[in-house]
Amino acid sequence: MKRFRLFLLTGIIIFTGFSSFANSFMSLWFGAGLSFANNYDYGQSYGLTYFKAVKNGVGIGITAFSQSYDQFYNREASVVQGATLSMKAQYYFFSPTIAMDLGRSGRFKGYIDIGVGMLGSGSTIVHRWSTTKWPLGSSYDSTNTQKSSEFSSMAYRVGVGFSQFYPLGGRFYLYMNEDLGILPLALQNANDGNYDYSTFTGNLAQVFTPTYLTLRMGIGYIRRR
Repeated sequence: MKRFRLFLLTGIIIFTGFSSFANSFMSLWFGAGLSFANNYDYGQSYGLTYFKAVKNGVGIGITAFSQSYDQFYNREASVVQGATLSMKAQYYFFSPTIAMDLGRSGRFKGYIDIGVGMLGSGSTIVHRWSTTKWPLGSSYDSTNTQKSSEFSSMAYRVGVGFSQFYPLGGRFYLYMNEDLGILPLALQNANDGNYDYSTFTGNLAQVFTPTYLTLRMGIGYIRRR
């Protein structure tokens, strides 16, 4: 939480200096998203988006936010062996943003942001089991937990989406946003050698590189030039 507050404060300080330019937009929002694969629970996010119009419907700004991830993977290598993997993590992202008007009203915008995130917390639980009873093996049931130290301290994220601005009166508006967040690199290395993943089948890497579709809603303020 302290890191996220630092991100927000830094973003506000940086862009306060641009207030003399064209219209600026500031939005505080909360969101919830689901991953495209191996989803267990929705990932909460909250943050601040700030950008200013520059020219010809284009705006530049920054988005500072928290994003949580909650993944679950369940695969059986045979009828007598199985394993489950549960991954939870939270990162604080700081992402420069470019927005562009979609239409003449200025109320609908598309955007792309590319940013870096810092690890807040994370844990991975691996549960392996076997019911083998014959001489070639033995039954077992084990649970291993990997803590935050196993996660990447920094993550990289590319976001694309659409934003809508609905007037509430005066300079305030209702902010709506549909965001697709892509992680180019894994949050954790599934082949780090600390645990045996041989009982998993399929694409285990999907657990650690989730792509999230997030719906956001918040309140914003427009500062006129």
